[in-house]
Amino acid sequence: MSARFRLLRVGKARGTWSDAPIGDWTKRMRRWGGFAEEDVKPEPFKGSIEAVRDAEAARLL
Repeated sequence: MSARFRLLRVGKARGTWSDAPIGDWTKRMRRWGGFAEEDVKPEPFKGSIEAVRDAEAARLL
């Protein structure tokens, strides 16, 4: 069964402040169908925030 919902996030978890809400959200979404959580590798910073943001956005889409 493929995931009906998919959570994509750039980089690894930052700690309990971000993991706790995601865990709660995950439990709620599983009730409505399949769920998958994926971490996308962050783009290395090379001087331009816009360029990094654009590269990460392209990976997410």
